[in-house]
Amino acid sequence: MSSSKWEALLEMQLKAAKIPYEREFQAIPERRFRWDFCCQGFPQDASKRFIPTNILVEIQGGIWKKMAHSSGTGITRDAEKQSLAAIHGFRVILATGAQVKSGQCLQWIEQALGVKR
Repeated sequence: MSSSKWEALLEMQLKAAKIPYEREFQAIPERRFRWDFCCQGFPQDASKRFIPTNILVEIQGGIWKKMAHSSGTGITRDAEKQSLAAIHGFRVILATGAQVKSGQCLQWIEQALGVKR
């Protein structure tokens, strides 16, 4: 399955779980970086207040092949992308196609958003 097929599968899972999301999300306005998904939620903190949370999700494609993301340049660019997301207050979930297929990625998103099953 290609990365876009894994993205389509996660999109179906998010819809079924009724988790709001945006595709191809540009989290840092001054940069061209985009994440596959931005999922929004309002988990409760310890004092039972609802806190808006944005989770950026990136599905890693071609992990077993020598491709752009697995080159030195690609790894450096990805490190910058994830670090800038953290600096801007985002939480990031990185997943493989197998983790999307198994439902593990959706479980991580639900846990990060405080979704109770």
